[in-house]
Amino acid sequence: MTATDRKPLDGRSCYVPWMGGGSTLLFCSALRGAGIDAKPVPESDQCTLELASRHVSEQCYPQKVTLGNFLKVVTASNFKSEDTAFFMPTASGPCRFGQYAAFTRQVLKQYGAGDVQLLSPLFDDGYAALGDNGTQAMHYGWWGLAAADVLRRVLLRLRPYELETGTTDRVYEETLTKLAEILSDQHTSQRQKFRRLCRQLAESAASFSSIPLDTAAARPIIGIVGEIFCRLDDFSNDNVVQRIETHGGEVWLAGLCEWVHYANHWEQVELQAAGDWSLRRLRSWLSARIQHRDEEQIAAPFAAMLADRQEPQHVADLLKLAHPYLPAAAGLGEMTLSLGRAAWLQQHGAAGVLDISPFTCMNAIVSEAIYPNLSRTYGGIPIRNLYFDGTYAATDQQLELFMELASRRQKR
Repeated sequence: MTATDRKPLDGRSCYVPWMGGGSTLLFCSALRGAGIDAKPVPESDQCTLELASRHVSEQCYPQKVTLGNFLKVVTASNFKSEDTAFFMPTASGPCRFGQYAAFTRQVLKQYGAGDVQLLSPLFDDGYAALGDNGTQAMHYGWWGLAAADVLRRVLLRLRPYELETGTTDRVYEETLTKLAEILSDQHTSQRQKFRRLCRQLAESAASFSSIPLDTAAARPIIGIVGEIFCRLDDFSNDNVVQRIETHGGEVWLAGLCEWVHYANHWEQVELQAAGDWSLRRLRSWLSARIQHRDEEQIAAPFAAMLADRQEPQHVADLLKLAHPYLPAAAGLGEMTLSLGRAAWLQQHGAAGVLDISPFTCMNAIVSEAIYPNLSRTYGGIPIRNLYFDGTYAATDQQLELFMELASRRQKR
């Protein structure tokens, strides 16, 4: 086979950035189930920032973390560029995320690693970048992301009230391990794999339900919105979820699937505005419907457990809530999602909302300017932005004051 005949992932290990621990673990397992040797990048630490700081100064913090972890792979003693791929999605629009892939390519060339394959799978070409099983890989990947989202919701719903510290985390980790085994199985048909996945989720729901809880003292519910990477990555947000729980709160965190639904929704809006009635539009609509259906089935075993933490049925519901403050067409991206979810969270029992974002993030800056108006609409609910850039941010001191305000609102 010549170099030109080689398929994108022949003989390569594909490294996937952190998107929240459970999401990354299950997504990599799903890709392995489709025949792709997928692995999470090394966990983030101070070395991550030191490596990236040689090339990134004031740029986007998620870009810095992602690049630093890629460079950990590149600088390892056993690294071979021709055997390596990095999963690096891209996007259009105002966010700097759209420049990650191009910038990463420039840095890799400085390390003599120009042969590394950067994968940015596209729906339009059937995810050809992932090889012959690209569509199957992304289908399995969606199951992994949906399962990780609902398990994270259950974890955050139960952990603050557990009688024995660590019980919920243990059941959560055991469930991730079992689901990863199912998703990575290459000898099961697609239908059988989904059935096994749902059966395991039902068994895990029973395990979660058996955890002894102390719900006598209600905790203030703190909704978390903001930039998707920063709010989900514990390293990037200085473990803000655990800190809120330590300060007596319960976290309601926007998941990863929300962004996928938003991208699907906006694609349909743009195709409709262009008068496009092509096969592409039909495929896009059908794909989104299938994703909704599969996500509902994956979450079904936990319905009773999460009955008082309902997610919006459609992302359009969030955009409608944001519309009085920022119409969706005027503010593409996370700013409208954050505003809409902040309103949704207040309507569903949140005592306060935190916007977790990277320092200098445009989406967060726009949202921060609008939050006071939204707060007044909803009776003064405390809404605060926390910005992160890898430096000391006195997070505990800021959270202590915020939690006091949220606790007072809950009592009122």
